[in-house]
Amino acid sequence: MAVQVQLRRGTNTQWNDSNPVLAIGEIGINTSFSPMKFKIGNGTSTWSALPYVVQDVTTFAGLSDVELTSLQATDMLTWSGTKWINERRADVLDGGNFS
Repeated sequence: MAVQVQLRRGTNTQWNDSNPVLAIGEIGINTSFSPMKFKIGNGTSTWSALPYVVQDVTTFAGLSDVELTSLQATDMLTWSGTKWINERRADVLDGGNFS
């Protein structure tokens, strides 16, 4: 049985009109940009108060809950329970076969 995971997404107007609070670790994608931009919730801040996750990984250095080591293009950002870390996932690189 295949499992489908969908992330919360909407246009810039939809996000700004609803201005929701994203749960801790919940990802919200703004589809109005190309490439699309996303934010990660903290459980208390509204959409408009959250920063976009940056695409240039060198700017992660100032964030207290992100720890990046030996970055590779195939890494995924994963929540460890206390901070975001990068990890290599062979199952994802293998076309998503999670057997």
